[in-house]
Amino acid sequence: MHAARRALSSPLFLPLFSPFFWPLFWPLFWLFAPFHARRLSSGWRIRVRRLFVPIALSLATAQVVAAMPTSKHHSPASAISAWQGGPFVFQSAGTPLAELLRDFGAHHGIPTVVSRQVDDRFIGTLPAGNAQQTLDALSERYRLSWYFNGQTLNIYKASEAARRVMPLRYASPDDLLSHLRDAGVLHPKHCVARAIAATHALEIAGVPACLDTVAMLAEYVERDARDQQESEETIKIFPLKFATADDTRYFYRGQEVIVPGVVSVLKDLILGAGPLAATPATSATGSAANPVATDLPAVSTVRGGTPRFSADPRRNAVIVRERRRNLPVYGDLIEQLDVRPRLVDISVAIIDVNASDIAELGVDISGSARLGGFGSVSLNGQSGQMNESDSGTFTTLVGDTNKFMLNLSALERNSKARVLSRPSIVTLDNMQAVLDRSVTFYTKVSGEKVAKLESVTSGSLLRVTPRLVPNDAGDHSDGAREQVMLTLNIEDGGEVRSDRNVRNEVPTIRNSSISTHATLQAGQSLLLGGFVQDAQHEHERKIPLLGDLPLIGRLFSSTSNRNDSVMRLFLIKAEPAAATPSA
Repeated sequence: MHAARRALSSPLFLPLFSPFFWPLFWPLFWLFAPFHARRLSSGWRIRVRRLFVPIALSLATAQVVAAMPTSKHHSPASAISAWQGGPFVFQSAGTPLAELLRDFGAHHGIPTVVSRQVDDRFIGTLPAGNAQQTLDALSERYRLSWYFNGQTLNIYKASEAARRVMPLRYASPDDLLSHLRDAGVLHPKHCVARAIAATHALEIAGVPACLDTVAMLAEYVERDARDQQESEETIKIFPLKFATADDTRYFYRGQEVIVPGVVSVLKDLILGAGPLAATPATSATGSAANPVATDLPAVSTVRGGTPRFSADPRRNAVIVRERRRNLPVYGDLIEQLDVRPRLVDISVAIIDVNASDIAELGVDISGSARLGGFGSVSLNGQSGQMNESDSGTFTTLVGDTNKFMLNLSALERNSKARVLSRPSIVTLDNMQAVLDRSVTFYTKVSGEKVAKLESVTSGSLLRVTPRLVPNDAGDHSDGAREQVMLTLNIEDGGEVRSDRNVRNEVPTIRNSSISTHATLQAGQSLLLGGFVQDAQHEHERKIPLLGDLPLIGRLFSSTSNRNDSVMRLFLIKAEPAAATPSA
């Protein structure tokens, strides 16, 4: 085959294909083939025609191809003039066109991919010429479309060319078109592109290899433009429905409690700083912070690019200043923090009962007791903290609160018990509630040049943090309700009166405290107590009129002192509220 190529390309042989030599071949054919074929058998007649007809067609086709004018193109971006190898000459009487094209690529040292739809056969002679002229001639003859992407030559049928519209989100269509031209991707015939400014898209028309190459470069340009836009700092506002953006502060007994808002949570989580701890050292939620899902993507905060968080109390919104690419992270986190809260109803009864009559309540402080068959009081398994002087402090669960209150009412009618206060409050789930019943004393503190008043507060202080615990079934089936876990801190104190305090005008305060945890079922109450106080009662008896006489009135009156031991009890009941706040 190569020898035939060299022979056909010889200057001595090429003039034979000139149209001036056609009359020499056609008389020989018509004199030899038809005349002698009439005298031959039908089998030999077929053999003769099979021999001379392809030769005549090959010579005619070679002349047509040689006489075709060479098309002149402006140098495309994908120029192939620098390919290695000389002119490619080929002669065949039926070689598959795909094989010819692959030989053409191998001759020039270019990997060639031919579509399966190219199933024609080449008959004739391929004249000498440069690579682009050869490809253009074959493309025009067999209706082919070729595309060179700088590494591989791709050849398709012209019918395989398609048109595609690529929408762009970040990059500009004009910028992408300029990149494609600079990269030498486009071809004036087989890979054409134009920008559509109205739809912010790029229209591509060409063979599949062209479409794939442009799509790959468009993805790269889009990614680069997206990175540039997402690296820019921007400001976004996230409105909240249920959570509070700014910190909430309240005071009791000179102490400040800070309930952290969403902004403080974000600062502590992202920046590692923020007033999440209440002052002093305790949080109003009873814990350091609510747990946050750990499947959120990480945010890289480097110096110079630290995010900024701010609260808008007027709109209850979180304002974030950060790179655009990180904003979805904060959006997911804020959505998890901004959840609908549950309400918990808490009621407290502060009771004073004579220590000698405590048994009439049906409470066995040494363990458990039965309340007249209507319920039980059992020792709570949770541990409590108490002062050494209050060794009799106990904690029990009251199974039937109504029965307990009936027994208390009976003692109250006989002046053996007294309900000092019965406050109730509704608080959010896992949010601390404070109940304070106190008295404040003021004493004068004098210095050399300064004098001021100092306050001393005593009384009953209850801090309770409820937390709703779902039942084992995870729902309210079979009448099962949620349990309530309580974290309690109780302080109880009062002034101790003595002659020394009266002389010094400085009050003496005695305080007792209890800290415990408990879990309440539906209908249960928690009873805490054991603080015993000695109360002195002075009772005077006298004869009317005579006891009021001066000097001799003492003869007709008498004074008696009675010491009573009073036990302070706290009855606490907590249950989920019937209604939840609406959006």
